[in-house]
Amino acid sequence: MKSVATLIARLNWISMLLEQFPSKLEPHTDDILQQLLRTLSNETDEVVLLDLKVIARLSLQPEKFESILEYLVQSFQMDRQLLERRGSLAIRQLSVLIDPISL
Repeated sequence: MKSVATLIARLNWISMLLEQFPSKLEPHTDDILQQLLRTLSNETDEVVLLDLKVIARLSLQPEKFESILEYLVQSFQMDRQLLERRGSLAIRQLSVLIDPISL
């Protein structure tokens, strides 16, 4: 398992790249999202909260919003423990982080 510091550094790096160069990361969005969804099951709240911020940043791309929600729902359907442990946190945080006006 990766260390918390490594995960946080990775998530900060991805967030910065999404902010600075979203079009260059566009071809890799699905792969990035799969990794982000796996990270939701991390035991550390700090990692999960930062992970959700990166998912929210990715969701700000209008063409990606619906597919990200679909991936999230599928992840919760396939992993009931993830839904029970992180589902309400994920929904609450994404609701706060994603500006509905921008969508």
